[in-house]
Amino acid sequence: MTNKSEQTQKDWSIIPPFVRLRRDTPDLPGKKENMTEKQMKILSVVATITAVGMYVSYIPQIQNNLNGQPGSWLQPLVAAVNCTLWVAYGLLKKQRDWPVALANAPGIFLGLITFITSIMTF
Repeated sequence: MTNKSEQTQKDWSIIPPFVRLRRDTPDLPGKKENMTEKQMKILSVVATITAVGMYVSYIPQIQNNLNGQPGSWLQPLVAAVNCTLWVAYGLLKKQRDWPVALANAPGIFLGLITFITSIMTF
């Protein structure tokens, strides 16, 4: 029979390492160290660039929509609503979360433009 400590250690062993490195998690069994401030800054920059790239990728769909080959309207609309919520979250927090707000701001506009151009007939 295993004791509680051994059981807890086994439970955490199935969690991927990147989850165990979260800064806001309490000390976990087997956890070596938190991410440094520099690593967090790099992660936030990479995540922001990736998010902006994801929304900029709507531009070809907008062009197709304008050329009479409309794409789906649902996904860009849901993305615009989602981005609006994340921007509000980032700006309304007591300590503003600029990477979250800036990364999602293009998604509001590009998602809405994609949505509008996909439902309009040209």
